[in-house]
Amino acid sequence: MLKNYIKIALRNLLRRKGYSLINILGLAIGLACCLVILLYVQDELSYDRFNTNADQIYRVHFHAFFNNRDINIAESCAPLEPTLIRDFPEVVTATRIRSYGFPVMRYADKAFSEEKFYWVDSTFFKVFTLHFLEGNPEMALTQPNSVVITKETAQKYFGNDDPLGKVLNADHRRDYIVTGVVDGFPQNSHIHFDFLASLYSYQVNKDRFWLSNNYYTYVLLRKGTDPHSFESKMNEDLRKYIGPQIQSIAGETFTQFEQAGNQLGFYLQPLPSIHLHSHLDNEISPNSDMIYVWVFSAIALLILIIACINFMNLSTARSQKRVKEVGIRKTLGSNRSKLIVQFMSE
Repeated sequence: MLKNYIKIALRNLLRRKGYSLINILGLAIGLACCLVILLYVQDELSYDRFNTNADQIYRVHFHAFFNNRDINIAESCAPLEPTLIRDFPEVVTATRIRSYGFPVMRYADKAFSEEKFYWVDSTFFKVFTLHFLEGNPEMALTQPNSVVITKETAQKYFGNDDPLGKVLNADHRRDYIVTGVVDGFPQNSHIHFDFLASLYSYQVNKDRFWLSNNYYTYVLLRKGTDPHSFESKMNEDLRKYIGPQIQSIAGETFTQFEQAGNQLGFYLQPLPSIHLHSHLDNEISPNSDMIYVWVFSAIALLILIIACINFMNLSTARSQKRVKEVGIRKTLGSNRSKLIVQFMSE
């Protein structure tokens, strides 16, 4: 019986080539468009989730309101990272990222201006998940003037030579020793780099100014830590560091500063939400928007519905020309269920 169903289906397809082409191609194109859009949506929703501890990682951003100005920036101050590690048991570790410009890197006769050059703390590899091809992640950035590069960068500068221990010069002013080679972050990351240099090169740990925000700070919280409670505790405890600096600059205490209608504090952003939900000033890279995900999802659903409706309308219209076939089959003993099986098989 199944062989007969297949034979009849193929015979109908070949007999009505134009109708078959329009009907099947219309549904196939609709399904293909829907799947392509859903792949884009899936990619947008997957940003930064490749990190092993993605659900425990937060970026600390700075928000202030004073002199009728609302300031929301993705960066925070230099002393925040060591203070979080030292003063808060909820913090497993933290790390900072800083860009000082686009240095021209040189090795032998090769020279390139590098836009993806960042200075980071040695704890960077404890917060983010990176695969080391060469070098030791525990020691790679613990010394000044050390740098970790991606395998693509290693190939660009050193070819097939072993990059470890090689010296790269930046702007004829500073030499960096290559201490590690890694696979770069995948495309679905809001951070992209070619070089990660040691922040110890700039002695940033001596910077104790809390009102200058130039660093992207990421914190890894312990499992079970409530980020909202931690955020409140963090801002309350940091007043003892920020207050004296406000008083020395503005001539008023932190309490007086707030009573005048001003605000100042640090706030947490979940790492996986940055790409679609963060629209702060000075983002480390351009972000997308959740509205696009909703719009494209609606478009995919609409395309699928239209394709299905067109397919069913054409199939229904064509079925009127097979009434004679159905009648003959019923005469020969086919019942309703067998006819349903036949048409569903087709």
